[in-house]
Amino acid sequence: MGLLLFLGSLLIGGAMLLILAFRTPFAKADSFGEIFTENSSKYTLLLMSVDSREGSSPHIESINLFSLNPQSKTAVMISIPSELKLNNLAEFGEISLSSLYAVGSGNDPDHTKSITTVSDTLENILAIPIDKYIITDQKGLKNIEDEANMELTWSNFNELLSLRELLRFPNLVTTLHSSLASDLSFQELTTLGKLLLSIREDKITKLELREEDFKEISILDRKLAGNVFDPQIYEERLSIQVLNGTTIPAQAQQASRLIQNMGGRVVDTGNTTDQNSERSYILVRNESSYTLSKISKVLGINTIRVYNSSYGIKDRADISVIVGLDTASKK
Repeated sequence: MGLLLFLGSLLIGGAMLLILAFRTPFAKADSFGEIFTENSSKYTLLLMSVDSREGSSPHIESINLFSLNPQSKTAVMISIPSELKLNNLAEFGEISLSSLYAVGSGNDPDHTKSITTVSDTLENILAIPIDKYIITDQKGLKNIEDEANMELTWSNFNELLSLRELLRFPNLVTTLHSSLASDLSFQELTTLGKLLLSIREDKITKLELREEDFKEISILDRKLAGNVFDPQIYEERLSIQVLNGTTIPAQAQQASRLIQNMGGRVVDTGNTTDQNSERSYILVRNESSYTLSKISKVLGINTIRVYNSSYGIKDRADISVIVGLDTASKK
């Protein structure tokens, strides 16, 4: 439903409404400019429907990841249980995703901190890069359906957007204006809107994750396999090794899992001899691959060098990712 509301704002309001309708974008620490472009081969949106009625703490009604492939005009909608129990979070102990969103919202009127916390947590659990977000208000969605006297579905959305229907519902634009928030730029909104119009409903795969799927990482990754990978990374088939350059356990394994879910061919995961790397870096044979650019952007590693004996890392793969303290501290 969040996607439908977003598309409505894009088509109904025009450029000026979009500029006004979306709150000021906030960038994650590792953001890297425009994400959604015509030439992108994969990107993933966080879609959340939030109930933020006065008198009660805001909570998540539904949470989904929408993974799009512009080249094949296909998409995957991944449904995530909002009451998923999260363990071992340093600040909160055991807490649900929905409650995680509500924590601290009293001092966060735009809920940007709450959104970032949920997004970063999902990235860590699922090992899937999340590029941007679209948040919808459940009350606003209900108001649109009530005014139009129809339930919003993919099949009847074009009917709702027809000029005849829009003239019947003059409050629709205002309702859309107050019911959406996103960190997408105007250019990204335009590109995404054009893509959404080109995807048929039967080209959208629906994948429902259940709480039991999260008990074992191997089970979760098998269920996600083939649904979220970047086809361009997969087709390049470059060999990748991921090495932990710190004394913090499991850093290489987490980065390796993320790269594999992106479609990367990880051939080795281990530790560097000297585990005192303050900064992460990447060693390569070729500096011009798409796989390298994507890994660099997703992991937020900007230091890229051609293999050199001075680094003490043997040239055993096309790409070697060395995880330092700067990257480890973000996890």
